[in-house]
Amino acid sequence: MNNRADREDDYYLFDKLVDFPTGRDYPPCKPFPSPPEPASKFYLPPGKSTNVSLWTEEDVRLWVGMFLKPSEHAETFRTLKKLEIDGAVIQMIYEDKPAHTTMGINLKDCEAIQAHAHEVFKVRIRDNHAAKEEAEREHLRRREKTTDMSLWTEEDVRRWVAKFLKPSEHVETFRTLRELEIDGAVIQMIYEDKPAHTTMGINLEDYEAIQAHAHKFFNHDKAQDTSGI
Repeated sequence: MNNRADREDDYYLFDKLVDFPTGRDYPPCKPFPSPPEPASKFYLPPGKSTNVSLWTEEDVRLWVGMFLKPSEHAETFRTLKKLEIDGAVIQMIYEDKPAHTTMGINLKDCEAIQAHAHEVFKVRIRDNHAAKEEAEREHLRRREKTTDMSLWTEEDVRRWVAKFLKPSEHVETFRTLRELEIDGAVIQMIYEDKPAHTTMGINLEDYEAIQAHAHKFFNHDKAQDTSGI
Protein backbone atom coordinates (compact mmCIF):
# COMPACT_ATOMS: atom_id res chain seq x y z
CA MET A 1 0.00 0.00 0.00
CA ASN A 2 2.78 2.36 0.87
CA ASN A 3 4.46 1.71 -2.47
CA ARG A 4 1.26 2.63 -4.30
CA ALA A 5 0.90 5.82 -2.30
CA ASP A 6 4.51 6.68 -3.02
CA ARG A 7 3.94 6.22 -6.77
CA GLU A 8 0.87 8.46 -6.67
CA ASP A 9 2.90 11.11 -4.86
CA ASP A 10 5.58 10.81 -7.54
CA TYR A 11 3.02 11.36 -10.33
CA TYR A 12 1.65 14.37 -8.46
CA LEU A 13 5.10 15.90 -8.14
CA PHE A 14 5.87 15.13 -11.81
CA ASP A 15 2.70 16.93 -12.93
CA LYS A 16 3.73 19.96 -10.91
CA LEU A 17 7.28 19.98 -12.24
CA VAL A 18 6.40 19.45 -15.93
CA ASP A 19 4.05 22.03 -17.41
CA PHE A 20 2.33 20.23 -20.28
CA PRO A 21 0.74 22.56 -22.86
CA THR A 22 -3.01 22.32 -22.81
CA GLY A 23 -5.99 23.91 -24.55
CA ARG A 24 -7.51 23.90 -28.03
CA ASP A 25 -4.25 25.04 -29.67
CA TYR A 26 -2.35 21.99 -28.51
CA PRO A 27 -1.33 20.04 -30.43
CA PRO A 28 -0.86 22.80 -33.05
CA CYS A 29 -3.72 22.79 -35.54
CA LYS A 30 -2.12 25.28 -37.97
CA PRO A 31 1.07 24.86 -40.00
CA PHE A 32 4.02 26.97 -39.05
CA PRO A 33 4.25 30.21 -41.07
CA SER A 34 6.50 30.24 -44.12
CA PRO A 35 9.85 31.94 -43.73
CA PRO A 36 9.82 35.58 -44.86
CA GLU A 37 10.84 36.40 -48.43
CA PRO A 38 14.22 38.04 -48.97
CA ALA A 39 14.19 41.68 -47.92
CA SER A 40 14.54 43.94 -50.93
CA LYS A 41 15.13 47.60 -51.68
CA PHE A 42 15.21 49.78 -54.75
CA TYR A 43 18.70 50.11 -56.19
CA LEU A 44 20.02 51.33 -59.54
CA PRO A 45 23.48 51.06 -61.06
CA PRO A 46 25.26 54.45 -61.08
CA GLY A 47 23.91 56.71 -63.81
CA LYS A 48 21.33 54.19 -65.03
CA SER A 49 17.55 54.34 -65.32
CA THR A 50 14.93 51.73 -64.56
CA ASN A 51 15.12 50.57 -68.18
CA VAL A 52 16.88 47.35 -67.19
CA SER A 53 17.22 46.15 -70.78
CA LEU A 54 19.86 48.85 -71.33
CA TRP A 55 22.08 47.73 -68.46
CA THR A 56 25.49 46.34 -69.37
CA GLU A 57 27.10 43.31 -67.74
CA GLU A 58 29.12 45.65 -65.54
CA ASP A 59 25.95 47.52 -64.56
CA VAL A 60 24.35 44.25 -63.47
CA ARG A 61 27.31 43.27 -61.30
CA LEU A 62 27.41 46.74 -59.73
CA TRP A 63 23.68 46.49 -59.05
CA VAL A 64 23.89 43.01 -57.53
CA GLY A 65 26.83 44.22 -55.45
CA MET A 66 24.50 46.68 -53.75
CA PHE A 67 22.63 43.87 -51.99
CA LEU A 68 25.03 40.89 -52.18
CA LYS A 69 28.57 41.39 -50.96
CA PRO A 70 30.98 40.12 -53.64
CA SER A 71 33.35 38.84 -50.95
CA GLU A 72 30.58 36.65 -49.48
CA HIS A 73 28.98 35.60 -52.78
CA ALA A 74 32.05 35.07 -54.93
CA GLU A 75 30.56 32.11 -56.81
CA THR A 76 27.48 34.10 -57.82
CA PHE A 77 29.56 36.99 -59.14
CA ARG A 78 31.80 34.54 -60.96
CA THR A 79 28.69 33.10 -62.64
CA LEU A 80 27.34 36.54 -63.55
CA LYS A 81 30.62 37.34 -65.28
CA LYS A 82 31.05 33.92 -66.91
CA LEU A 83 27.52 33.90 -68.37
CA GLU A 84 27.82 37.57 -69.42
CA ILE A 85 24.55 38.40 -67.70
CA ASP A 86 23.37 41.87 -68.69
CA GLY A 87 20.16 43.79 -68.14
CA ALA A 88 18.26 41.94 -70.83
CA VAL A 89 18.99 38.65 -69.06
CA ILE A 90 17.94 40.12 -65.70
CA GLN A 91 14.66 41.16 -67.31
CA MET A 92 14.21 37.63 -68.68
CA ILE A 93 14.96 36.15 -65.26
CA TYR A 94 12.36 38.43 -63.70
CA GLU A 95 9.67 37.78 -66.32
CA ASP A 96 10.20 34.07 -67.02
CA LYS A 97 11.50 33.02 -63.59
CA PRO A 98 13.68 30.11 -64.73
CA ALA A 99 14.93 27.63 -62.12
CA HIS A 100 18.00 28.84 -60.27
CA THR A 101 19.82 25.72 -61.46
CA THR A 102 19.40 26.95 -65.04
CA MET A 103 21.46 30.00 -64.21
CA GLY A 104 23.93 28.13 -62.04
CA ILE A 105 23.25 30.47 -59.12
CA ASN A 106 22.35 29.18 -55.67
CA LEU A 107 18.71 29.45 -54.65
CA LYS A 108 19.15 32.10 -51.96
CA ASP A 109 21.09 34.46 -54.22
CA CYS A 110 18.71 33.87 -57.12
CA GLU A 111 15.74 34.78 -54.92
CA ALA A 112 17.54 37.92 -53.76
CA ILE A 113 18.14 38.97 -57.38
CA GLN A 114 14.48 38.28 -58.20
CA ALA A 115 13.25 40.28 -55.22
CA HIS A 116 15.41 43.31 -56.00
CA ALA A 117 14.52 43.11 -59.69
CA HIS A 118 10.87 43.27 -58.65
CA GLU A 119 11.54 46.58 -56.89
CA VAL A 120 13.16 48.01 -60.03
CA PHE A 121 10.35 46.91 -62.33
CA LYS A 122 7.75 48.17 -59.88
CA VAL A 123 9.26 51.65 -60.09
CA ARG A 124 9.64 51.27 -63.86
CA ILE A 125 5.92 50.55 -64.27
CA ARG A 126 5.03 53.49 -62.04
CA ASP A 127 7.34 55.83 -63.97
CA ASN A 128 5.97 54.66 -67.32
CA HIS A 129 2.43 55.27 -66.12
CA ALA A 130 3.33 58.76 -64.91
CA ALA A 131 5.13 59.53 -68.18
CA LYS A 132 2.13 58.37 -70.19
CA GLU A 133 -0.22 60.56 -68.18
CA GLU A 134 2.08 63.55 -68.61
CA ALA A 135 2.31 62.92 -72.36
CA GLU A 136 -1.47 62.84 -72.57
CA ARG A 137 -1.73 66.08 -70.61
CA GLU A 138 0.85 67.71 -72.88
CA HIS A 139 -1.04 66.49 -75.93
CA LEU A 140 -4.22 68.06 -74.58
CA ARG A 141 -2.43 71.31 -73.81
CA ARG A 142 -1.05 71.50 -77.32
CA ARG A 143 -4.37 70.61 -78.86
CA GLU A 144 -6.12 73.26 -76.80
CA LYS A 145 -3.72 75.90 -78.08
CA THR A 146 -3.77 74.91 -81.73
CA THR A 147 -5.67 76.98 -84.25
CA ASP A 148 -5.67 74.15 -86.79
CA MET A 149 -9.25 72.98 -86.48
CA SER A 150 -8.68 70.34 -89.15
CA LEU A 151 -6.79 68.33 -86.52
CA TRP A 152 -9.77 68.14 -84.19
CA THR A 153 -11.42 64.78 -83.65
CA GLU A 154 -15.18 64.22 -83.61
CA GLU A 155 -15.09 64.33 -79.81
CA ASP A 156 -13.15 67.60 -79.90
CA VAL A 157 -15.88 69.13 -82.05
CA ARG A 158 -18.66 68.02 -79.72
CA ARG A 159 -16.77 69.39 -76.72
CA TRP A 160 -16.26 72.69 -78.54
CA VAL A 161 -19.93 72.96 -79.57
CA ALA A 162 -20.94 72.14 -75.98
CA LYS A 163 -19.28 75.38 -74.90
CA PHE A 164 -22.01 77.41 -76.56
CA LEU A 165 -24.86 74.90 -77.03
CA LYS A 166 -26.00 72.89 -74.03
CA PRO A 167 -26.20 69.20 -74.99
CA SER A 168 -29.30 68.75 -72.81
CA GLU A 169 -31.11 71.49 -74.75
CA HIS A 170 -29.81 70.62 -78.21
CA VAL A 171 -30.01 66.84 -78.17
CA GLU A 172 -30.86 66.49 -81.86
CA THR A 173 -27.90 68.60 -82.94
CA PHE A 174 -25.44 66.57 -80.87
CA ARG A 175 -26.98 63.36 -82.16
CA THR A 176 -26.42 64.61 -85.71
CA LEU A 177 -22.83 65.59 -84.96
CA ARG A 178 -22.19 62.07 -83.70
CA GLU A 179 -24.08 60.23 -86.46
CA LEU A 180 -22.42 62.22 -89.26
CA GLU A 181 -19.03 61.86 -87.54
CA ILE A 182 -18.40 65.58 -87.87
CA ASP A 183 -14.80 66.39 -87.03
CA GLY A 184 -12.72 69.54 -87.30
CA ALA A 185 -12.21 69.21 -91.04
CA VAL A 186 -15.98 69.19 -91.57
CA ILE A 187 -16.46 72.24 -89.34
CA GLN A 188 -13.80 74.01 -91.37
CA MET A 189 -15.63 73.07 -94.57
CA ILE A 190 -18.92 74.34 -93.10
CA TYR A 191 -17.25 77.64 -92.29
CA GLU A 192 -15.56 78.03 -95.66
CA ASP A 193 -18.22 76.63 -98.03
CA LYS A 194 -21.29 77.51 -95.98
CA PRO A 195 -23.58 74.72 -97.18
CA ALA A 196 -27.29 74.97 -96.38
CA HIS A 197 -28.17 73.86 -92.86
CA THR A 198 -30.54 71.28 -94.32
CA THR A 199 -27.53 69.62 -95.96
CA MET A 200 -26.09 68.93 -92.53
CA GLY A 201 -29.40 68.01 -90.95
CA ILE A 202 -28.96 70.65 -88.23
CA ASN A 203 -31.67 73.17 -87.39
CA LEU A 204 -31.04 76.71 -88.61
CA GLU A 205 -30.54 78.32 -85.20
CA ASP A 206 -27.92 75.80 -84.07
CA TYR A 207 -26.26 75.83 -87.47
CA GLU A 208 -25.89 79.62 -87.36
CA ALA A 209 -24.44 79.38 -83.84
CA ILE A 210 -21.82 76.90 -85.05
CA GLN A 211 -21.05 79.17 -88.01
CA ALA A 212 -20.67 82.22 -85.77
CA HIS A 213 -18.33 80.51 -83.32
CA ALA A 214 -16.32 79.01 -86.17
CA HIS A 215 -15.95 82.54 -87.54
CA LYS A 216 -14.63 83.71 -84.17
CA PHE A 217 -12.27 80.76 -84.05
CA PHE A 218 -10.80 81.37 -87.46
CA ASN A 219 -10.41 85.02 -86.62
CA HIS A 220 -8.40 83.97 -83.57
CA ASP A 221 -10.80 85.00 -80.85
CA LYS A 222 -8.87 82.58 -78.64
CA ALA A 223 -10.16 83.82 -75.34
CA GLN A 224 -13.62 82.51 -76.15
CA ASP A 225 -13.28 79.72 -78.66
CA THR A 226 -9.85 78.12 -78.93
CA SER A 227 -9.32 77.20 -75.28
CA GLY A 228 -10.54 74.01 -73.69
CA ILE A 229 -11.45 72.07 -76.83
